[in-house]
Amino acid sequence: MQIGTSVPLVLARLRRATEHDHARIEADLGFVERSLTSARYRRVLEALHGYHAAVEEPLRAIPRVASLALDLERRRKLALIERDLRALGLDESALAEIPIASGAPVPRAVGEALGCLYVLEGATLGGRIISRHLAGLGVTPTAGAA
Repeated sequence: MQIGTSVPLVLARLRRATEHDHARIEADLGFVERSLTSARYRRVLEALHGYHAAVEEPLRAIPRVASLALDLERRRKLALIERDLRALGLDESALAEIPIASGAPVPRAVGEALGCLYVLEGATLGGRIISRHLAGLGVTPTAGAA
């Protein structure tokens, strides 16, 4: 079987296998609820900050991942999350106090890295949908929703 023909099958299996988890996370985050507040949004961004702080560097440290031409630099989100948190009122000392996620998986091999990137990219796509709901809080792509 050629790799090109198996990719859609793998993605379909991943979607099916993680469908329940996606629904649970979306419900837990409450981004599409009318009761979403700026404080809740900020707490979620802080959690995302902790996760990205734990995962982004290890991804870059896997030698074979760099050879896959995935443009990891463009996919990094930590700086954007920090920009959003600053727009929501956090200063540098508050950013430095955000804990790094202790339970985040640290990818050590190419397969683990690809799985991690799948999750991170999915979250990015979900963020585009969520951003419509943030407008009611005065959060825009240039002010808190990069």
